[in-house]
Amino acid sequence: MELWFVINAVRRYWWIPLLAALLGVLVPVGLASTGSTRFESESIMLISPPSESQVQVDFTNDPDRYVIGQLAVLESRTLAERVANEVGGGETADSIEESVVIDHIPRTDIVHVTATTSDPDRSRLISSTMVSAYFELLDDQVGDTRQPEIDLINADIASLEKELDGVDASIAAAIAPYLPTADNNGSPIPALEQVAPQLVSRRQILLNEIDQLLATRTELAQLELNAKLRVTSRVVQEATLPTEETVPPLVRYSVAGALLGSFVGLLISVLVARLSRRALDESQVSEALGVPTAGEFPSWRDLAKHRRHAVERLPEQVAAFVEEIAVRTEAHAVAGATLTVAVVGVERSSGTTTLAASLANRYAAAGSQVLLIDADARDSELTRLFASGSPGIAALLGDPDADSATRRDRTHSRSNPFSPTSVAGLSVIGIGDKSQRGAVRRQNVNEIIGSASRHAHVVVIDGGPLFDSGATVHLANAVDVVVLAIPNRRLFTRALANVAAQLDRRRGALLPVLMPAARADRKRTNSDGHLAVVEVETPIVEIDRQPLEASVSRHNDMG
Repeated sequence: MELWFVINAVRRYWWIPLLAALLGVLVPVGLASTGSTRFESESIMLISPPSESQVQVDFTNDPDRYVIGQLAVLESRTLAERVANEVGGGETADSIEESVVIDHIPRTDIVHVTATTSDPDRSRLISSTMVSAYFELLDDQVGDTRQPEIDLINADIASLEKELDGVDASIAAAIAPYLPTADNNGSPIPALEQVAPQLVSRRQILLNEIDQLLATRTELAQLELNAKLRVTSRVVQEATLPTEETVPPLVRYSVAGALLGSFVGLLISVLVARLSRRALDESQVSEALGVPTAGEFPSWRDLAKHRRHAVERLPEQVAAFVEEIAVRTEAHAVAGATLTVAVVGVERSSGTTTLAASLANRYAAAGSQVLLIDADARDSELTRLFASGSPGIAALLGDPDADSATRRDRTHSRSNPFSPTSVAGLSVIGIGDKSQRGAVRRQNVNEIIGSASRHAHVVVIDGGPLFDSGATVHLANAVDVVVLAIPNRRLFTRALANVAAQLDRRRGALLPVLMPAARADRKRTNSDGHLAVVEVETPIVEIDRQPLEASVSRHNDMG
């Protein structure tokens, strides 16, 4: 996913990460306020490897190696079950694991055993039992290291002694006939070697083997006595009896909750932006239309109060931007022919009047004869400002009944549709009486453009919203260039897609411009009695326009 999309999604839905961060802060606070009273009892142990001496000296490069191994013993299920059995009171291995926290200080042999429960006495009992049970396991592990060998020697000695008893019994049976009796009182007794030489030899061998095993056992016992391992770990602090309620680290939990909530809110913002039916930013607008936008029209504070300034008095920053748009539209002009430009909007209050008036101003400043035609039937603002009472388009088309619209206002001649402005070379043609034949209709669009082209070098038409009438759609297809006013607010991508489909064949001569968001400020009544919404632009401080050097020069005579 592009970085720009993530940034714009957060900018658009900034309230989602903010709300998620606030919830992340409030959750730990709420849990702490509703939680039960908790008491902590702490024991401190010094854990070191078993040694032959009472003092352990460790020369290893990693002093934590043995301690980390013993932490596995302290956190084992076996030790938890043993502690639960000794403590009793319904404790289980799960409850012991939940209530006990083992904490090791890095690069030291110090280990803290902390038990937390709702009863101070029970907290101390669990902490002390955990320590004592660990040392019992440690004592079991550190036993007589040579005892297995001694046990094997004892078994061999017992077997040899049993065999020796059998040999002695056989010798006694063999020598019995030669012992003195009443019958042979004076007969000499022969030596055992003469009577049972094999038994005597076997007996001697067994005795020698027994003596060797006894010597080996004695030697192993002496080594065991001299090199017996001892447990050097010890208790530094016995389990304490807590007297105060444990205060949870609300600050740490709140900061962690805020960070986690912000991250989750960011993900939600991106997801909402991706699934939204509205265009997020300028890039999505360009993607929907199929052409890049030409930029954003600068904000203009005093335009809301002085609407005539859009035609007669542009601020410097506005004039510079509109100058660029004017040059880009003139790139589509045909040499020797009138340039026709239609300014239409994606929806109502898109700023078409402001954009059309500004473009007409810049064309006139460049030395061209310009006609600004009001073709916005719903909001004929140009007519109200400059051509009130004028026969307008009907007179431009040569309608003989066009003078009926000027009977109450004799400032206009019966057949003159051109209303002057303070800008040299710039005239306005109002929409006139919409009930007359000369009003903008799709069948007379080409006639309007042809008639206006005979009187000017550049014709700029304020068409209003594109889909407000079929005449506006025909108008967009009949002119040289279409300038599309896009309000700088969230637009439905479907609406942009519809505009793109309608103007698909005009893509080469389509110039989208982002306009400051307008709002419905007040209602006015048009000449036909209908209500019209006046566009109000986002204001900024007005700057007087400086004359710009003409960029385009035309030499056609006025028709």
